Amino acid sequence: MLGVEHGTYPPPSAGRKRHRDLCGRLSGSGWESLLGRADTFSDTDWRNVDCLATALCLMSPCQGCQRGEECCMSVVLQNYIQNVLIRAEERLQCKEGAGCTADHLVLFQKFLKAESFRLQRLHREGMEGRVFCSALSGMMDLLILRCFEIANAVYARNQGPGSARLPLAVVATGGYGREELCPQSDIDLMVLCTDAHHPYVKAISEDLLYMLWDVGLKVGHAIRTPSECIHASLGDMQLRTSLMDARLIVGDQKLWEQFVLAYDRGVRGRAVEDYIRDRMEDREDRHRRLGMSIFIQEPHLKSGRGGLRDLQSLLWMVRVKFNVRSLEELMRLRYIDAQECRSLNHAYDFILRVRNELHFQSKCANDVLYLKFQPPVGRALGWTHPSRLRATEDFMRNYFQHARNMAQITEELSERLAFRQLRIDSQRTTLRALLRPADRVKELVDGFRIQDETLFSCADNVFSEDPIRLLRVFRIAQQRQGTLSPELRRLIRGELGLIDRAFQRSQRASDVFLAILGQLGHVEQTLRMMHQTGVLGRYLPEFRGLNCLVQFEFYHRYTADEHTLQAIGVLDALYREAPPGHMIHGRMRSMLLDFSRPWLLYLALLFHDTGRGGRAKDHAVASRRLVERAMRRLRMPPQDRWVVQTLVEHHILMSRVSQLRDLSDPQTIVDFVQQVPTETMLRMLLLLTYADTVGTGAELWNDWRASLLWELHQKAEATLRGKTGEVLAGAQMKELRPVLVRKPPRGVSVEQVERHFERFHWRYFEVIEPKLLRVHLQMAAALEGGEQGPLIRTELCEEFGYTEVSVGMGDRPGLFSLISGSLAAAGMNILGARIFTRSDGLVLDVFNVVEVSGRPEIGSETLHRFSVLLKQALRGQVDLAAMAGRATGRKVRGLELAEMIHRPEVWINNEASLDRTVVEVRAEDRPGLLFVITDWIAKRGYDIDFSKISTQGRMVMDSFYIRGADGTKVPADELESMASSLSRTLYDWLGRSGYGSTMDRKQVEAHV
Repeated sequence: MLGVEHGTYPPPSAGRKRHRDLCGRLSGSGWESLLGRADTFSDTDWRNVDCLATALCLMSPCQGCQRGEECCMSVVLQNYIQNVLIRAEERLQCKEGAGCTADHLVLFQKFLKAESFRLQRLHREGMEGRVFCSALSGMMDLLILRCFEIANAVYARNQGPGSARLPLAVVATGGYGREELCPQSDIDLMVLCTDAHHPYVKAISEDLLYMLWDVGLKVGHAIRTPSECIHASLGDMQLRTSLMDARLIVGDQKLWEQFVLAYDRGVRGRAVEDYIRDRMEDREDRHRRLGMSIFIQEPHLKSGRGGLRDLQSLLWMVRVKFNVRSLEELMRLRYIDAQECRSLNHAYDFILRVRNELHFQSKCANDVLYLKFQPPVGRALGWTHPSRLRATEDFMRNYFQHARNMAQITEELSERLAFRQLRIDSQRTTLRALLRPADRVKELVDGFRIQDETLFSCADNVFSEDPIRLLRVFRIAQQRQGTLSPELRRLIRGELGLIDRAFQRSQRASDVFLAILGQLGHVEQTLRMMHQTGVLGRYLPEFRGLNCLVQFEFYHRYTADEHTLQAIGVLDALYREAPPGHMIHGRMRSMLLDFSRPWLLYLALLFHDTGRGGRAKDHAVASRRLVERAMRRLRMPPQDRWVVQTLVEHHILMSRVSQLRDLSDPQTIVDFVQQVPTETMLRMLLLLTYADTVGTGAELWNDWRASLLWELHQKAEATLRGKTGEVLAGAQMKELRPVLVRKPPRGVSVEQVERHFERFHWRYFEVIEPKLLRVHLQMAAALEGGEQGPLIRTELCEEFGYTEVSVGMGDRPGLFSLISGSLAAAGMNILGARIFTRSDGLVLDVFNVVEVSGRPEIGSETLHRFSVLLKQALRGQVDLAAMAGRATGRKVRGLELAEMIHRPEVWINNEASLDRTVVEVRAEDRPGLLFVITDWIAKRGYDIDFSKISTQGRMVMDSFYIRGADGTKVPADELESMASSLSRTLYDWLGRSGYGSTMDRKQVEAHV
C-alpha cells in the first residue's frame, strides 16, 4: 500500500453541496420524466440539463449522497447518455437505398458538433474521463454504423440486389477499440474480410472512408483478412498490441468471432517473453526520450513517465502472460491490493480527464501539457483561487500526485510479476532481465537477505523488532549500491507509523542518516528510495511540504521535491567526475573532495527549499527556521548548525549577486563578504549554488554563468584575504597594456592604445575579455579617425549560445534605450548587456542576443535591419515603442507566448552601490521588454551607467545602475513611487491577459 496522498477532483470545495441537493430533488421518476421530454428541448434547455446531470455526478463512487458505487446519479448519467444515442439514432436514419448526399454529410457534421458540445459540457461539469471517452466512442460507433449502411445501399444500387458479397466487419482498434477516444484522437479502423481484393470489400471500404474523411474526421485504416492479422501481428509489436484492443463496430459477427478465436490461439499466448521484452524496452525508450523524471515542468500525458501508456503497457503484458484484462482481475489474483487498484484507477481517470481538456484547449491531438495550457486547463477542471498562480500550482500538484502513483505502482507491479528486476540508478529504472537468474550466494545483514544486489526482509517483524532498521535498510542498500525488493518496499510503507517523535529524536537514527549523507557520490539514489517509500518525509517532516509541490516559474523544470533530489544528484555527479567545459568545474570538484564534513553541504541542499512548502514570502528565511528545528532533533553541534543555517538562508545570494550586480563595484563585494564571512563558507556556497542551478534545469548552466560565479568567488576570496578589486584590475591592466602597445590590433596606433587605457575606468579592464578589448580598440580607432557611427561588430559565441553585438558611437541621452529598442524591433532577443563609456564620451556597449526564434546566430538580414532601425531611431524617424509592442506577437525563443502569470516586480534602492541607484526588474520575457524599461528610465532624466540582463527560461531578472544628469542618486523619498510607476508601466505593456497591449487580441489569438 503506497504511503502517498491521493489527488482528488474536482477540488473538495466544488460541487459537493450541489451534488447532495440535486440528488434529493432530481432523483427517481422526476428526473426520468424530465429526460423523457428531451425532444422538445431548446439549446438552452439542453445546456441546463447537461449542467444538472453532471453536477450530480462529480465523483465516483459517489461521496456526496453516501450511496456508494450504485449512486442513483451514476445510473441517471448512463441513462442520459443512452438517451443521447437513441435520439441520434433516430435523427441519423437514412432512406433505404439512398446514397451519400451532401445533405447526409451536413447532417453528420451537425450531429457531431451538437453531441460533442453536449459532451464537452458534461466533461466540464465533472464527468469522469473514462465515461466521457466511452460516450464519445459510442457516438463515433453510431456514425460509422450509418456510413456503413449507406455504403451498402450504394453498392446494392450500383451492382443490383443479387450482387456478390463477402463477410465483412468494421473493427475499432487502438484507443478507439478500448473505448478511450479523446476529443482530437484519430479514429483507428480495420476492415476485416476474407478477401481484401474483392470488389465488394473495396467498394465498401472506399465509400466508408471517404464519408468519414468528408465529415472531417482523422481516420487511420487497414484492410486485412484474419490470417493476415495473425501473421503480421507475430512480427509487429505495435500491431499485435493494437489488435489486442480490437472491438467490433458493425458487420459479420461470425467473422469477428473467428478472428478473436484465431488471435487468442495464434498470437496472444505465443512469444510471450519476446513481447514482454519489447514492451519493456519500448517503455524505457519512451521515458528516456520524454524525460526520466515524473515531475518535469511540461509533462507528456500519454507517453511520459507516469502517463497513460504506463498502465496500458502493464495491462497488455498481463493479458499476454496471464490472460487478465483488468486491474480488478489482478486484485482477485492478489497481485495488487485494493488500495493500489483504487490509486491506479483514480490516477488513470484523472490523467485521461486532463488529456480530454487539453485536447479541447489546444484544438489538436496535443498530449504535452505545456505551460501556456496549464492555467486554462486547471480552471476548466475546477481549480479556482483568487491567485491564478496558486490555482495552477494546486492543479499541477494534483496531477503529479496521480502521475507518481501511476509510475510507482506500475513499475513495482512489473517487478512483482517478474517482468523485470528493478535497479535504481539515479532517477530511473533500467531493464536488466525478463526472468530472474538462478539464485546466487545470499548474504544476511541485520535482518535482511541480499541476493543479486536486491534486499529482502528475513521476517515480517524485522522493523517492529528494531525500528531504526527503517533507516538502516537504506544505508545497507547504499553501501552495496543495491535496491529494495517490491515486497520490502511495501513492508516499509506499512511500518511508517514506527517513525514517531522518539524515533525522530533518536541519536542512533541521526547517526545512520548523517552517514547516508556522508557517502559522497551515492546520496541521491538513497534519498530517492527513502522519498518513494515515504520514509524521508516521515523522518524529516519539514521535507514533507515539498511533496509534488509545483513551482510555477518558467525556469523551474521540476517539482520542489524532485528539484531538491536533482540538485543532490548534481553533487554526486561532480564527486564522480568534473563535467567538461569551464575550468570552474575542476576547481569545484577539488573543493568538494577537500571537505571533511560533506554531509553539511548535502543537508543544506536537502533543506534549502523547504520553506516553499509553507508558501512563505521569503522562502530562504523560512527554510533556515525549518533546518534549525531539524538539526536540533538530529543533535548536531552548534557550529555545524550555524554553517548549514547560513548556507540555507543565503542559498540564492551568490547567484543573485553574480547575475544582477556590478562585480566591479567595491561595495558589491564588501556587502557580499559580510554575509559570507569565511573562505570555507564561500566555497560551500559556490558548490551549493552550482548544484541548485543545474538541478533547476541543466540548460540554465553555461560557461557565461560559470564565469560570473567564478569572478564573484575570486573577488570575494581576494577581499577576505585583504585584496581589492582595484588591485586585481591594476594587475590585469599591467599584463595587457605592454602586450597591446608592443603589437597593437590592425588599424590601431600605439597612441590610440594608450589613450584607450587612460580614458576608461579601471572597472572596465577588470571585466573585459582580451579578445573583446581588441575589437573595442579597433572600433574606437575607426571612430577617432572620422568614421561615422554607429559602428556595429558581431561575434558568434557558440559555447554560450548567443551572438555578441558591440555598438560604438558618441554618447547621448537615452542611447542605451534606443539601441535595445532597435535590437528588439529588428527581431532579436537580448539575453545580456554591458555598458562601457569612456571619459571622452565614446560609448562601446555590448549586447548578448539571439534571434527571436531562439537561434544563436544572427542572420545578415536581421543585422541589416538593426543597423537601419538604429540610424532611424537616432534621427527620431521611427516609433520604437510601437514596434517593440508589435514584437510581443512573436515567439519567444521558439515558444509561443503564454498568458501572463507572474506580475512584474520592481525594486529600487540606494544601498547596493556607493554612488549609483540600482533598479531591479523581474518579469516574464518578451521581445522589446528591455526597451520599455530603458525608455522609461531615460524619459525620467536618468543615465544608465551599468546593466546586467539575466534570462532564466522565460523569466528575466534585469538590473540597472542609474544616476541623474548631475551624477547623483535618485532621492530617497522618490524610490517607492518610482518602483510603483515602473511596475504599472510594465504590467500595462505586458497586458492583463499576457499579450502586448498594442496588439489586437484577435490577432494574438489567431497567431497562437
